Amino acid sequence: MIINTVEHVFKNIRYKLLHVNGKYYVYDTDRLAWSFIFPFIHWFIPHPVYQIDETTYKKLKMPNEEKRSRTWIVFLAAGFSIILVRLLSSFIDKLDNSLSFNLTLLFLFVFFSITVITRISLRSLKYKELDNQIKLDSLPVEFVRIKPANKKSYMLAVYYYLFSLVLSLLAGFGYLNSRNFFVGIIFIFFTLVFSLINTLVTPIGSVKVTFLEGEDKLLQ
Repeated sequence: MIINTVEHVFKNIRYKLLHVNGKYYVYDTDRLAWSFIFPFIHWFIPHPVYQIDETTYKKLKMPNEEKRSRTWIVFLAAGFSIILVRLLSSFIDKLDNSLSFNLTLLFLFVFFSITVITRISLRSLKYKELDNQIKLDSLPVEFVRIKPANKKSYMLAVYYYLFSLVLSLLAGFGYLNSRNFFVGIIFIFFTLVFSLINTLVTPIGSVKVTFLEGEDKLLQ
């Protein structure tokens, strides 16, 4: 078991960079689709990690200056959202009052479907983005188990999971009670956040890494 570090891949929430004993790897935090629901499975099963060289590692790391230079996009999207909400508010308020309970359930299913489609599309998009850069299938593969290095990281992962789950459920029940489309949009947001918790259970910073050999690899 080795204590080493994990870092973000620039503009790619699906993958993380693993630095172990002077070697560099790419780790897929979204490999198991069903970990959307139970992300803690990542702590107990083997994972393939793809070995890269130091040059590629430095190229994929998230640079702070690039991160700062893109903040204007967030403000632009937020401003556009506010304008759109104001333009549609009067129409949606009228529609909310006329919805039957069955139609409300149908819209809740539509909201959930939008979330699932968005999540699956994001997963596929981030794979294609990284594969276009380094061709994952052509890289040497090793198998490891990765766990947080301290209790704080475990507790934070559980907290993120429960907090986002509760907010998602509250938003869902809130929409059923209020029949308000904006509450439905909030439900989409929190459910999408919940589905991304599997990318957070492996924390940035120190982690415990165990390299596997032989039959242990078959447990993946």
